[in-house]
Amino acid sequence: MKKTIFVMMLILCTLSICACTSVPIACTQEAKICSDGSAVGRTGPNCEFAKCPDSNNIQNNSLKFLDDEDIRAELQNLKSINAYPDNKNIDSSQYPVILGIYSKNGLTLVEEYHCSDVCPDYGGVSMLFENITSEEQCTTIGGISIIDPAWQVYRGCAPAI
Repeated sequence: MKKTIFVMMLILCTLSICACTSVPIACTQEAKICSDGSAVGRTGPNCEFAKCPDSNNIQNNSLKFLDDEDIRAELQNLKSINAYPDNKNIDSSQYPVILGIYSKNGLTLVEEYHCSDVCPDYGGVSMLFENITSEEQCTTIGGISIIDPAWQVYRGCAPAI
């Protein structure tokens, strides 16, 4: 009898400890180089590499130069796309999309889908400079570092408008 009670207590203690140990894990900051030369990082709760850009979605033909007015208009568009609950309807396979060249610094701007922690509830689209891979680089070009809200890691660099 004592042995049965002891085993039951041990099982209950083990279950209660397991239920309380789900702590978020930050993904490593390594990158995977895609066939088009771009790089993707690890994301999500399993820290898997993000999908490489689909060459069918990226149009490199004549890139448009974007001024601050163009950027503001697109940021307004992204506000509505990213508004809850509409953000649940974003088709992540449609991203990344190259928007054009920012006229102030000559860097390429892309829109990328991201999903942080709980997908698709916290998914959204961000406008980021292509190939700016660190907060230091972002600061150097005068951008705004975008930090993942759940994992607290650098996700990209946005124009400072």
